[in-house]
Formats: sequence, structure tokens, C-alpha cells
Amino acid sequence: MSDDWADESDLPEHVPPQEDRLWSHPSEYRGPHKAQSRRIVVFLSALGLILVGLVIAKTAWPTTTIDQKTKVTPTSTLSIGTSTSNHIEDLAKALVAIDVPGKQSRTIYGLAISPDGYILVPANLVGTGKAFTARTTGNPPMPARLVAESASADTAVFKVSAVLSGYISGTSQRVASPGEMTIGIGPNSTVSKPNLVISQIQQTGMQQILPGGQRSDNTYLADPAQKFNPEGLLFVDSQGNPLGLGLGTISNKWVIAPLSSMLAEAQKIELADGAPQGWLGIVGISASSPPPNTKTPTGKGVIVYSVIAHSPAQQAGIQPKDEIVALDNEPVATLQQLQGMLAQFPSGSQVTLTIVRQSQTFSKTIQLGVNSKG
Repeated sequence: MSDDWADESDLPEHVPPQEDRLWSHPSEYRGPHKAQSRRIVVFLSALGLILVGLVIAKTAWPTTTIDQKTKVTPTSTLSIGTSTSNHIEDLAKALVAIDVPGKQSRTIYGLAISPDGYILVPANLVGTGKAFTARTTGNPPMPARLVAESASADTAVFKVSAVLSGYISGTSQRVASPGEMTIGIGPNSTVSKPNLVISQIQQTGMQQILPGGQRSDNTYLADPAQKFNPEGLLFVDSQGNPLGLGLGTISNKWVIAPLSSMLAEAQKIELADGAPQGWLGIVGISASSPPPNTKTPTGKGVIVYSVIAHSPAQQAGIQPKDEIVALDNEPVATLQQLQGMLAQFPSGSQVTLTIVRQSQTFSKTIQLGVNSKG
């Protein structure tokens, strides 16, 4: 006769008390083997939950390295072509290390914005230093002079006595959009290629109170897919268009100061400091009052009468009879207005002209030069 039962239904109708019998039904057994089995089951279940949590975290917070086609989120792919990759390497050459001496000596990073030696730095990073040393690509360390600061735009401009070959120019930088992927370009002192990190713009139009008590308007918050010191990073979009400079981190999110407003403020500081005014190199006539027998495609803007040899306009392919109708998407009505708009840009700046030629409208991006004839 067997002493084993499969379940409760197999028990005899009259079961003696447990202390009066030599067998136990499995449902009554509470020995050490069963307790150990339970501990093993609980341990394996907890381990399984931990592994599932790690998989979910890895999916929601990916860490990647950048290549030609890098998947940075479960729903987004960031593609970077060869030309953009080369452009990003050129942009990295505009990053400048600025050493701040003192009891707590440190290094901050700025962005060269002119061949005339001007360097843009978020004002929040400057602190109370008095003497600065700049280290740029292709130049030995050199003294840097703090030209001016603008707390409202979180902009500070330094000046070095050197011609800078790598720099960012112009004010027509695009504005970031929530949800788009961005690339942070950081200096790398050990290899020739820059450090690159990927993140996603979470919010725009933010106003942050910075550690120095200043406010930074229209700040971006970016959710980093890779951990990296944000100070000194130049953030660009997937086409290499500059978006902003890293300020630091708040609640594990990168704070980015937009270049669209900082560059405009920096150019005012440059011109006030005596930087050469940008030069286009055309002789123009207001289309609203053209000479007799002159036909214009639209009757508004500025008609190019002649183009000066070896000028930025000639190098960009501007021709006589072209009609300039806008500068950086701002309509141009008269020659005097165009001259006033160009006067706001120091040499080395890039501007985009909207041109009408034989009823065809197109845009030209031109880097303004220096008029050697004064």
C-alpha cells in the first residue's frame, strides 16, 4: 500500500491525527526542504524582476556612440553624412580653452566668433576672474582680455591678439525644437578628433536663474543619452547647424544657452570694441527710385549696379542687375536700410541675402570681409 497522495481528494475519509501516523500528506509537510525551495523561488523571481528592469532602463535611456547611422532612441535614428561629419570637425576647431587663475583655478570653454580674435563665452561661466589665458588650435597660450559682458543675454566676449582660422560666424543660427536630436561637440586634448555626445532637446523657451544670480532667457533643456561634462560643448543639429553652448546641468538635464541670441549680442560688443565692420562689396541703387530706363523684377529692394573685384560679393557670385530683397530673412527696402543692416555685422560674419535674378528668387550665404580701402 502506498503512502503517497496526489492531492487533497486522495486523502482517506478518516485521517488519524498527524502525531498518530507515520506519514504526512504533501499539503501538511513544512520541513526544511520546502522552506529552502521557497527561498530559491523568491530569489529567482527577484532576479528576474531586476533583469526586466535593466532591459527597460536600457531601452528608455540608451547610451550610444556616434557613427554614420546611430540609433539614439527606440523611435529615432540620427543619420550623419560624411560632409556633415567633416563640418563638425571644423566646428570643433572654433572651441577655445580659457584658463581662469586664482585660488580655484579652472578652465572654461568659449567659441571663436571672428578671425579678429574675438571669443564668445557664456557670462555665467566667467566668474570674478581678472586675468585669463586662451588656448586655441594652432596657437600657443596667449593672454585674453575680457571685452564686455551682457548678463541679460548671458554673453561675454574675450579678445586675443591673434588671427583665428577656426570660428563661428553670423547671427542667422537656427533655433532648436523640442524632441529633436542634437550633437554636443567637445574638445579632446588627446586625439585629433573631437568628443561627440548625443542628446534630445526636451524643452525650449525656458528661463533659468543661473548660479551667479543672472537669468538666461530662452534656454534649452536637453536630456543626455550620454554622460559628459556639458560645459564647453557646442550643440549642433544633425546637419551641423549650431544651436547653443552648454552652461551646466540642472536635475540631470543639460542647460544650453541659444547661440541665436548670444551671437547677436556678441557682434554688438565686437563693433563697440573696434572690430572691423563687415564689408559686402557692391555698388547699389534703391529699386524704389531706379535711374531712367532701368527695369527691376520686383520694384523693391536694392539693385546691384556693380560688383567690386575680389570682394565677398564677387566671390559669392553676385552679379550686376541682381536685386537684393532681404538680409537674414528681413526685408530690404532701400540702399540706406541695407547699409544700416550690414553695419551691425563685424568682419567674418555670415549673412544670407535673398536675391531676385531674372524673376528667379534664391538665397546666397556670404561671409563679410574687411574693406582694405577703408
